[in-house]
Amino acid sequence: MKDQILTTTPLKMGHPSLRKHCQEVKDFKGVRNIGVFFKELIENNPWSGIAAPQLGINLQIVAFQYAPDVAERKGGTPLPPRVLINPVITPLSDETYDDWEACLSLPDLMGLVPRYTHIRFEGVDETGAPVSEEASGHLARIIQHECDHLQGILYPERMKDLTALIYRDQFQVWQEEYGLL
Repeated sequence: MKDQILTTTPLKMGHPSLRKHCQEVKDFKGVRNIGVFFKELIENNPWSGIAAPQLGINLQIVAFQYAPDVAERKGGTPLPPRVLINPVITPLSDETYDDWEACLSLPDLMGLVPRYTHIRFEGVDETGAPVSEEASGHLARIIQHECDHLQGILYPERMKDLTALIYRDQFQVWQEEYGLL
């Protein structure tokens, strides 16, 4: 496809690939290598996840992990890199929680984003095996964030208050002024 540009550097906000609704994957053998590549990419970088459109691929594929350092900081159990194809997210509670998010496509920025605290995520992995699991807390946030990319949604669109969209180097100042999180 002419709009598929495969890159290893995540595309930045403003690139048209980030605004598209991604196509459902029908040929799982055809994307197996993409899944393996995504897992290696997040394993070898300090990333919580990556979504296909961030790399110029218009397919419903995400990879995510709960790295040991993040899991320890957020009070969860580490999870090695995983691939989810054609994901479906179902909230298992109406409860949401605002927390800080960042994104490779919005470098140097972060914002307070509400997300469901408990979800079910379903789809298939890179081998075509079905996946149906639950996630809560920060892991649920990571999965929701990555899956949003497949619908052309960037986290600022989920924010309730854009005054909480800040540069990372201003976090300490923002926190001292407002005392939140």
